[in-house]
Amino acid sequence: MNSFSKKRVKGAKSVTDHRSEFEIDLDRLLFSTPVRRLADKTQVFPLEKNDSVRNRLTHSMEVSNLARSIGNALVGNSSVFSEIDFPMRTIPPILATVGLMHDIGNPPFGHQGENAIRDWVNSNKVLHSIEHIDDFKNFEGNAQTFRLVTKLQLLDDHTGLDLTFCTLAASVKYPVFSSGIDKTKPFRKKFNFFESERGRAEEVMKEVGQKLGERHPLIFIVEACDDIAYSVFDVEDGVKKGIISYHDVISYLSNKSNNDTVINRLLDKCNSKYVKDLEEGLSPNELNDVSMQRFRAYAISEMVNSTVSEYEKSFSSIKNYRYFKDLLNESESAELVKLLKELASLHLFCHKSVLELELTGYNVIKYLMNCFWQSVSGRIKDPKGFEKTPFQNYCYSLISENYKRQLSRRKEGSDLSDEYIELQLAVDMVAGMTDSFAIDLYEQLKRYNA
Repeated sequence: MNSFSKKRVKGAKSVTDHRSEFEIDLDRLLFSTPVRRLADKTQVFPLEKNDSVRNRLTHSMEVSNLARSIGNALVGNSSVFSEIDFPMRTIPPILATVGLMHDIGNPPFGHQGENAIRDWVNSNKVLHSIEHIDDFKNFEGNAQTFRLVTKLQLLDDHTGLDLTFCTLAASVKYPVFSSGIDKTKPFRKKFNFFESERGRAEEVMKEVGQKLGERHPLIFIVEACDDIAYSVFDVEDGVKKGIISYHDVISYLSNKSNNDTVINRLLDKCNSKYVKDLEEGLSPNELNDVSMQRFRAYAISEMVNSTVSEYEKSFSSIKNYRYFKDLLNESESAELVKLLKELASLHLFCHKSVLELELTGYNVIKYLMNCFWQSVSGRIKDPKGFEKTPFQNYCYSLISENYKRQLSRRKEGSDLSDEYIELQLAVDMVAGMTDSFAIDLYEQLKRYNA
């Protein structure tokens, strides 16, 4: 047993394959359908028409890139992974895979989509007698991610993408089941495993030598990269959309920095370049855009370097499961990250255009959950839908075939109730949609069910 186990359910790679086991993981994920769907899922601005503004796919690609870069730095310039065989073909590809994977379980419309599923379940009291209903009352995109890659992909219905146990373990941010949620503990405030994946989750954790509640050493890096991406890129997108300007960003940091060393260094670099750009005679729009791009590059550099330093300093605690902090928030860039998130919260997340589309998405998802739950409820005992209305049978016909196969597994000795499996099928269907597909389907079903 070890944290970097190459084991996967179906065994080792072909002897003729030149890739490492972890490079295979990255390739399998990259070519999967859930990754492609991220191109039409919300990052901050739902259904955004401006191609320069990020969606969930570009966000995930950037997190993947940042994580791989930090992995390269730690392998090339540090001794923290010196005990691992071929670390350059182990650490960077694992981090790149987990960075790309981290959001594929998110439903349409980002965190509002998660809230809509939770609220729909919580408001339907008739569902509350279902065993393990907390899986859905507290629905988590993190748990849906684990389910997607271990079960819901066509590479193999029983093993999903059949990723290595190390990659699976490294992707788990909250290593508990919904019954283990504890808001007072940082790694238990949410959950990463549905009851339906209990067997695979326990198998993975045992193989890498972790107990429930213990994090894999690499997830700290991916979490930091996600925070870097959120804090810097969300603000840059706000500038691209014209909601805030480059000067707003600089002014906010200047006024709030409290003489922070990292922020002062960042502002000095930005101001120096800004003066030179003024002399080039750029238009106001060009100057705003170029200056923000430079800000992004300088800010990322500061945060990446801080993350590497904090990881090296804390590695002994991290690898022995004694580190219970947020890597970036403990680093020298903590104040910069905090202020950029504050700025986004004050001016971007509450912007009218964002709130309007989030509200639309919230209502769409609740309506779709109603439609698909009515179409799947009782389906295990009535697979042909003889007791269903034509509209309900039509909704059922829209569900992915490999998702439906999860119903047939009810006959294979599952301990889960029929109602749990049926509800999960409805959630699988809705959570897997893109933003545009959800909106279009909502409008279509509204017409058919008028």
